[in-house]
Amino acid sequence: MTAVAQTYRQVRALILRPWALWTLFVINVIAGVIGAIYWYGADLLQTPWWALVFVPDCPLFAALFAVALAGIALGRREWTWFNAITTVGLIKYGIWTVTVWILFWRAGYPATTESVVMTLTHIGMILEGVMLASFLTRLRLRHALLAGAWFYLSDWVDYGLGFRPRMAPGVSETFMMWEMIVVTTLLTLFLVWLAWRRRGAEAV
Repeated sequence: MTAVAQTYRQVRALILRPWALWTLFVINVIAGVIGAIYWYGADLLQTPWWALVFVPDCPLFAALFAVALAGIALGRREWTWFNAITTVGLIKYGIWTVTVWILFWRAGYPATTESVVMTLTHIGMILEGVMLASFLTRLRLRHALLAGAWFYLSDWVDYGLGFRPRMAPGVSETFMMWEMIVVTTLLTLFLVWLAWRRRGAEAV
């Protein structure tokens, strides 16, 4: 076992302790509420009802991760559809936010408190997605394809219909659009690979 794999197992075991799991639950609920109000509040007031689910990306998936944690705590680890979509959303939108702030800094803007805090918290969001992926023990090809279809639809609503999140200054919308399409593709392929691996392990 490599040092990285061993560290991953130790961190995962720590998170699964009840006190840590429920602490993380509360943190994600609070983060979801604050993020929706702080970053998306004005946008949500002008968004039609049918597009609401596509707008507050990071706060939504922070809240969904809290639900996934509650499911794990209650012994309901077989929420494969839900956990597969939540896993992709956590990683995808965590990468989106970290990329936005890196481009912001590269454009010559200072490392503000907002940019640093959001970068660190969204790195945490990516790690939450990686942790949740370890619970996709019953993942099948249909789950992977459903998750991929959902996030391609989300990308189209964001960049095709113009319901994308507001960005920091100095960030190219076109670059972020293509980055999201590439990330959606890679994460869908990751789920397909994971489903194939799980099925292979069961066949042995």
